[in-house]
Amino acid sequence: MSRSRRPSSRPSPPKPSKSRPSSRPRPASRVPSRRPGSPARGGGSFPWQWVVLGVVVVGLLAAGIFAATRLIAPRETPTPIPYTPNPTNPPIATTPTITPTVPAESTTVSSQPPNISTLQRLMHTLINEDRQAHGLQPVEWDETAAIAALQHAQEMADFGYISHWNLDGYGPDYRYTSTGGAHVVFENVYTYEHSPGGGPTTAEEWEALIQEAQQTLMDSPGHRDNILAPEHTHVAIGIDYSESTGRLAIAQEFVNQYMTLTPLPRSASVGQTVQLSGWLGPRVANPLLNLAYEPFPAPRNLADLRPEPYRSPAEVFDVPNLTVSDDGRLSAAFVLDNNAQPGLYHVWLWVETEHGFVQAVGWVIRVS
Repeated sequence: MSRSRRPSSRPSPPKPSKSRPSSRPRPASRVPSRRPGSPARGGGSFPWQWVVLGVVVVGLLAAGIFAATRLIAPRETPTPIPYTPNPTNPPIATTPTITPTVPAESTTVSSQPPNISTLQRLMHTLINEDRQAHGLQPVEWDETAAIAALQHAQEMADFGYISHWNLDGYGPDYRYTSTGGAHVVFENVYTYEHSPGGGPTTAEEWEALIQEAQQTLMDSPGHRDNILAPEHTHVAIGIDYSESTGRLAIAQEFVNQYMTLTPLPRSASVGQTVQLSGWLGPRVANPLLNLAYEPFPAPRNLADLRPEPYRSPAEVFDVPNLTVSDDGRLSAAFVLDNNAQPGLYHVWLWVETEHGFVQAVGWVIRVS
């Protein structure tokens, strides 16, 4: 069966230069030359050899004192500076995309339909095998994220596109919230399309295709970083296959679950006050709350749905205060008002974990 993929990749960071330190050149001597035995200028009969000897002795003494000082004086240990996120411009993870080369034509093919639940379990196992091979904890299954993943995989397979946005113009954060997700999601997407008559015909061939897909994702630096992110705790996998076109689409949704949040509204009015409450999980501290805004997205046509990394277009406009009790209960109140503009209001919660500051909540509210 013919299939081809062109994985996207992030540019590698520049390597540090390895230049050797240069030594400062000594200034040229300005002592005039004299013949041996001639008196030094300025009168007197002191032999010049004694002058040279005196200079050498003084130089040796100075070098010895300097060396002794270097041996005795302890080296100053630099003080590490802890990382603190910028509350007005927090880091936003990007998620990449696998870009296929689509055949010019596709027709109805005869092949055995895949067992989706079996392939989901297989890819979940492969993800955890890759994580454990790198000393990372396995990720558990997230049933809520699986709904969002399946919906996106179905639309990509049915309409023949690959993107982190859907036809309505929404990204993975909104799609996850709209299905009931209360945490934050990071997405990998992948598609495959076989030529007419070239599709898998047995269960073993479908499983081999999923193994190849997972390996392709691991070979792509951006996808690999997402799969091996130590802060991820859960995952969901949506897989769909369109027999009429021969397209298979996969959406991997990685989730960070570090707290329990009382569900926020999914829709509200401009100027409405929202009460936030929840509980921090174990070994989690220093929560940070951001409010971000983006206008309502416009629907996209198929030409607009390109394979490109996802970055939320929302921008932070407020940093409300959080109250945290001794038992880890947190609360806050904030107003959904960014210059009286309707749109999508993002509630971003960051927490400090053993992996540093990570995003724990990415709730999206439709505000009209």
